[in-house]
Amino acid sequence: MRSGLGTARDLMRRTMGLIVAFSATRMVELARITRNDITFRDEIMIIKTVVKKYKKPKLFEITFNKRQIPCCPVDAMKSWLSAEECTKKLDEGIWWDYERKKKLGGTGCCRELKLLLDEIGIDKEYAGSTVRHAMMTKLRDEGATQEEVNEATRHASGSNTCDMFYYKPIARDIGALILKDFEDYPNKRCYNKGSWFSSNPLVGTPQAQVPRLARLVAVRRDHLKRNNQKCAMKKKCRHEEQHFILSDLAHISLVSK
Repeated sequence: MRSGLGTARDLMRRTMGLIVAFSATRMVELARITRNDITFRDEIMIIKTVVKKYKKPKLFEITFNKRQIPCCPVDAMKSWLSAEECTKKLDEGIWWDYERKKKLGGTGCCRELKLLLDEIGIDKEYAGSTVRHAMMTKLRDEGATQEEVNEATRHASGSNTCDMFYYKPIARDIGALILKDFEDYPNKRCYNKGSWFSSNPLVGTPQAQVPRLARLVAVRRDHLKRNNQKCAMKKKCRHEEQHFILSDLAHISLVSK
């Protein structure tokens, strides 16, 4: 997020992005927010939200702390509520569809966040809900347990949805494993001649090409890994202490069961 909030529509998008990034709000939750759901107290903002994925809808209170940084969801929300385009009706959704001239629904909120992602250079394949999913992945990467992420994102206790669909740790390098197995084989450097070549019935068949293919895959992946490590080292120097942990999130409390 940039420090300047730009036009009213830019302000709305960034406010939506900050709310989702700090609280993992679903698109339907985001669309249902009204002025009646928002309370400001000193340095905090409380948003009430209802999750209807349970057998009985549950009411949660999401508490956002004011932050002395440009990307503060509390300041952004105050600015958006003061904007001329934001409805002043207490029981009406606060997000405005600038193209259709009506309040935004869940799909519209997702579309606005998608435009925000496009603006900041995120790959086109990702949808607006990626903001929510990225937060879950980051939490797991930083060591949060599945149950902690479930609580923070208002998933049911014991649910593995976050890990199954959103948290994608780096897969094992199968090519490198095949290559290692091949290199451990006796006479690995002499399979074009000698007794191993003459006695191996797979030479000249597609199966025999697996080690060669594995080598090409592994070399390519090693090259990519080295480049990624260099980028990661540079990024670590710039953001050495900017880890995203559970304490950075809005506080989630269950109001009704």
